[in-house]
Amino acid sequence: MRVRALGRTGLAVSEIGFGCWGLGGAYGPPPDEPTAVSLLRHALDRGITFYDTAPIYGDGLAEERLGAAFRDRRDRVVLATKVGYRRADSAAQDFSSAFVRESVHGSLRRLRTDYVDLLQLHDPPPGEGLSRVLNDLVAAGKVRALGVSLRRPSDGASFLGDARIAAVQVNYNLTDRRAEDCGLFDDAARAGAGLIIRTPLVFGFLADSGAARADFATGDHRRRWSQAQKDLWSAARERFARLAVDRTPAQFALSFCLARPDVSTAIPGMLDIAQVDENAAAGSLPPLSWASLRELDEVRDGGAFFLG
Repeated sequence: MRVRALGRTGLAVSEIGFGCWGLGGAYGPPPDEPTAVSLLRHALDRGITFYDTAPIYGDGLAEERLGAAFRDRRDRVVLATKVGYRRADSAAQDFSSAFVRESVHGSLRRLRTDYVDLLQLHDPPPGEGLSRVLNDLVAAGKVRALGVSLRRPSDGASFLGDARIAAVQVNYNLTDRRAEDCGLFDDAARAGAGLIIRTPLVFGFLADSGAARADFATGDHRRRWSQAQKDLWSAARERFARLAVDRTPAQFALSFCLARPDVSTAIPGMLDIAQVDENAAAGSLPPLSWASLRELDEVRDGGAFFLG
């Protein structure tokens, strides 16, 4: 597994990271603790060192699973969590100093650590200020670096002007290139901020040929998408899969994200050993050729992949 710098944080992260939303139940019933711990430790054995979570992923469940898995391996992993939402079942946000402090202390307890490597504001509205308590948490050694997980790529410009923001998390994949189109990559490069790519596999639709017709379990967030949208994403998989001549469609999608040298890590979700092995292998494959990149641009220009 290759590693890259996470912007100017001083942290090195695996090219393939682990998005932990699924450990909190975003894709149906979450795995029990022994299963989750085994999965996370297998991922670390495969070279995955970056783990992204949030307090609202299962109302703390995902953080608890990480804490159980890495309590005796803390020095081998880079843990990123977030702050801003009060509960998983509510859109209510709170970036006040009091709540930020309370939230971080709760995360540290569940993660069984005395510091987090990266603390990200979670979907903050443009213009949201960074509370002074964040400086205090960094000064106290409870947080090593600050970042922002964007609701929309276009929100990035309002945060990258703050020198404390050292990393940006954003949606980016074969079907969603808004981060390129709005200039976020260029803005992040100028600011020296690392880029964390979420949804690189579009909730699994770029990896699983049968996802569009799957009977998703209760609680699986993919149930909320229309059948027309799911069909469109699955059609995109088939259109791009023909270019994946030396790797699987999922690995091709991850390689696309990593083709940009300014990307620090891509964080697909993973719920079984086979997914970990397939995704981790993408971190050691040769980079995509220029010919493949030109071809995928032609596929992209052939039609839209999102129903607005």
